[in-house]
Amino acid sequence: MKLAYDLEHQFWKTLKDNQLDQCESYLVATSGGLDSMVLLQLLSRTRPEVTIRVAHYHHGPCDSPYRDETLAWLKHETLKYAKAEFVFEQSTVSLKSEDEFRTARWAFLRRVRRTNEAIVTAHQQDDWVETSTLKLIRGTSGKGLSQFQVWNQEIFRPLLKHSKSELKQYAEVRKLNWKEDPTNSSTDFLRNWLRENWFKALEEKVPGGYLSFSRSLQQIATEFSDDSSFQIAYYQQNQAQGLDRGWYMTLSSTDQLKALAHYLRSNKIFSFTRGQLEEIQKRMEKNQKNISFEIVRKWVINATQIMLT
Repeated sequence: MKLAYDLEHQFWKTLKDNQLDQCESYLVATSGGLDSMVLLQLLSRTRPEVTIRVAHYHHGPCDSPYRDETLAWLKHETLKYAKAEFVFEQSTVSLKSEDEFRTARWAFLRRVRRTNEAIVTAHQQDDWVETSTLKLIRGTSGKGLSQFQVWNQEIFRPLLKHSKSELKQYAEVRKLNWKEDPTNSSTDFLRNWLRENWFKALEEKVPGGYLSFSRSLQQIATEFSDDSSFQIAYYQQNQAQGLDRGWYMTLSSTDQLKALAHYLRSNKIFSFTRGQLEEIQKRMEKNQKNISFEIVRKWVINATQIMLT
């Protein structure tokens, strides 16, 4: 149960960090799969008083009954949420390719979206790794890897830091139901081939290789997403006094990581990972005036300063 509470707390913090904790409604892209059903549960538990608009797109006629069954099932599941509304649309022709699926889905979501309403999707960490790998295969720059943002003023992806396995554990604890899309195991699609063949072969050949690969991609994306115009605030405008803790606490989660990275580099420290930045950030979330720990270097934090020693 602790895992469930922790994930719900982190979800609420992500809402708050992105100033989306006061919205009157959310448009939630829902396939009926594991990830989107976890997303619905998290949103309904953290913001039970608001309207959740469950948006589902039917990809059109096909030989399998899966699409029709999922539509009917999801309508019924939506009834379990007191403030939920079901919104759907069905293609009149059968869509075949990943590109056709994606284009039709996003066109639907943008049509039904209300003014200033966030489109909330269940993209999680493994989705990001798959998408980034596909971009590398097809050709992209470092900037291209950093474009999958948690919030871009239209699309909100609150689960990007969480893995598929973490979401599955949560679903099991909360006893959630979901539908497995049979096409997810078809290696006719390049994304599925990567997931089912390439990543599994990598893990078999090099145990831990998938995690290392994922972290490397995240580190590259972090470095390219760093804005050279980003200004950090030193305590009393003096770099030797460290970061201003009051200023740091006003930043979003993303900007906190950026501030830590800039501060380390300003101290001639260039060898660190995103995972280490996130652990430093986590240590500083504690409601304590005085904290000290060692990650990359020794950190000493008091009520007003964040310093390296």
